[in-house]
Amino acid sequence: MKNFEWIPDYSVNVKLIDDQHKYFISLLNEAYGFVAEKRSSEDILNILGKIHDYAVLHFKTEEEYFDKFDFEGTAEHKAAHKGLLSQLDKLIAKKDSTDVYTFGAELLDFLEDWLVHHLDYMDKKYVKCFNDHGLY
Repeated sequence: MKNFEWIPDYSVNVKLIDDQHKYFISLLNEAYGFVAEKRSSEDILNILGKIHDYAVLHFKTEEEYFDKFDFEGTAEHKAAHKGLLSQLDKLIAKKDSTDVYTFGAELLDFLEDWLVHHLDYMDKKYVKCFNDHGLY
């Protein structure tokens, strides 16, 4: 298992949101460690649940700013958030069809790929709006 590293290119120039993204990455790395160490199924499922719950919290933060600043990409961005949570729910629902280590590794690889794309493509779209409204 590898560590997923924060790089400056991921920054959205908003400290609160960058800090949330960094924490999310730390949760992914913790989960990767649990899978690599073959920790208990309970530990792995708990950390995956924590990742899901933190995604919900983080999306709420971004979406509050979308609404507050009347961000023009709100509908598209909220749909991406909703899509991820729906996909996570589907993936978690089929956890019993494979061993927890394979399931955990596949889910984490999916989340990392999604996050990198989301940071590079979707989140960059709101930087100017947020900064123009004084959010740094």
